[in-house]
Amino acid sequence: YWLRNRLAKNNYLDYGLELNFLEKPRAIAYRYADSLIQFESSRVGLKLGFRYSLVWYKGSNPDGFSLESNSGLGWAALYYKVSSQYPDQFQHDLDKKTDLHTLFVSQTVKVNWNRIGFYVTGSLQPYTLFYKKNEAHFGGTLISWGMVTRF
Repeated sequence: YWLRNRLAKNNYLDYGLELNFLEKPRAIAYRYADSLIQFESSRVGLKLGFRYSLVWYKGSNPDGFSLESNSGLGWAALYYKVSSQYPDQFQHDLDKKTDLHTLFVSQTVKVNWNRIGFYVTGSLQPYTLFYKKNEAHFGGTLISWGMVTRF
């Protein structure tokens, strides 16, 4: 959900959040003492951030055809829990849940027509930027596409 503030005629600053539901998340290996523990995904991700948007309108009607570019920056989180394969006596020293936080950058291209838009987004979330206990090069690279409506 993004809220939009006009900066100039064709420039906007959006702020908001995205709630992501992961279809095929993978477990992560997390270093604890001298062991690697598997954490299972809770299948939920969250993003809070800002987007700078530049819109090119075709014609004088702002609800007509337009092309839009969004560049985003913000905070992202993924939520995990200890895998059920570990016995309870091993979990007593561990938090049974963990969350990973990082910065994200994104770029979106969107085509709008009559309050309906079709978009393609690329996003990078390098979780090893702040966490050294999880596996090397763990991060989210996301390419998504879809349809949105404007109110």
